[in-house]
Amino acid sequence: MALLLIPVVALGAGATALARTSTSAKSPTELPGGCLKGVRVLVKFDAPRGKSLNLHVRAAGREVVHLTGVTGNASVTVRLPRTGGRVQVNGSTSDGDEISEGRTYVRCSTLPKPRPRPEPPAVSGGGEG
Repeated sequence: MALLLIPVVALGAGATALARTSTSAKSPTELPGGCLKGVRVLVKFDAPRGKSLNLHVRAAGREVVHLTGVTGNASVTVRLPRTGGRVQVNGSTSDGDEISEGRTYVRCSTLPKPRPRPEPPAVSGGGEG
């Protein structure tokens, strides 16, 4: 009986640890989903009440802006190559919480142009005789 309880207790402890590490706090950064229709991506920020943000925004591997002391809503429009690229946001809040979010964008595929239908073969002959 004691051997049966050890795995159950271990499983319960693991579930408790998992519940403690998962947070439902909303991320202060918002990167749009989907594919890249043009070359620009709008990155939005919303600092939690009573906190400020210190952020580094990178696009296609290059830092495009460093924001400090953001206390409300803010946004940055970044330009990516036509083929796409990665947008990465790293930083922290004023109380030390780390922020790291990124998304890779690929160009939206355009629908292929419809092929013209081939003309039906001309019918000749078949007359009398």
